[in-house]
Amino acid sequence: MHLLLVWILVLFACGNQGSSCPTVDELTRGSASDRRELELTVERCRADGWSATVTKCLRDANDEAAQENCLHSLSPEQQKQLKTALAPLAVDDRLADQESADLAFQRKLDELHVEQLPTACADYRKAIAAARTALRACPKSWQLETYSVQQQVLEQLRGLQSIHDDKQLGAACARHARDLRGLRELKCE
Repeated sequence: MHLLLVWILVLFACGNQGSSCPTVDELTRGSASDRRELELTVERCRADGWSATVTKCLRDANDEAAQENCLHSLSPEQQKQLKTALAPLAVDDRLADQESADLAFQRKLDELHVEQLPTACADYRKAIAAARTALRACPKSWQLETYSVQQQVLEQLRGLQSIHDDKQLGAACARHARDLRGLRELKCE
């Protein structure tokens, strides 16, 4: 009886070490994921002792969708551990996308010569800068909200180009600055 218990413990320990985990190179064949994501996946496989069924499925997968399907067979705790390990990468991707969108927006602002608006529009320029800062600071607002705000600003700037009267231009800039600062999308909630 004692010997049987020892064998069961040995088998459990060996199976639980993730020795059958695929390598990063094996996962790369069927995945467009970046290398760091694949490294973290292999690390979690080893640390959490993924089943032979899951590891064989990952090895046999021909594409990322098939690999994703394999991960659905993980236990809820293993899925949670993997998700936690990969979470920082998702934040990095989101920040890179956000940075790229902001740079494209800056190029459009430059094309519309926002810095050359008259002194009467100085407050509006500050409101645009504050809006960009707020959009970058709010983790939730980076896709639809950011695009919406950016398009609104660009439309306003295009409209300002058709105003040739300094008094009207100053009034329009003041109105746009007030409207921009009042946007709900610029408030982190």
